[in-house]
Amino acid sequence: MPASGPEPAASPTPLEHRRPPRRHVSHRPVRAEHAERTQVFLGRLGSTRKTERTRLRIDFDRAARVVAEIDAVSGAGNDEKPA
Repeated sequence: MPASGPEPAASPTPLEHRRPPRRHVSHRPVRAEHAERTQVFLGRLGSTRKTERTRLRIDFDRAARVVAEIDAVSGAGNDEKPA
C-alpha cells in the first residue's frame, strides 16, 4: 500500500543552496592586520616547522582572500592590502 502524503522532494546538494559569506567592510582593518602579522610570522618561521608553516600558509591565504573580497564588494581600493 502506498504511503499517504506528498512525496518528499529530492534534496539539493549542499553546495546548491550555499551562499558566499558576507564580508563586512568594517572588519577589513582587523582582517588586513591579521594577514600582515601572519605573513611576517611565516617569514620568521624556521624551515623545520613544516606543519606550522602549512597551517599558517592556509590561514594567511584565507585572510588575504577575505580582504580581497571585502575590497571587491566595497569598491574601495584600500592601500592596506596584504602583500
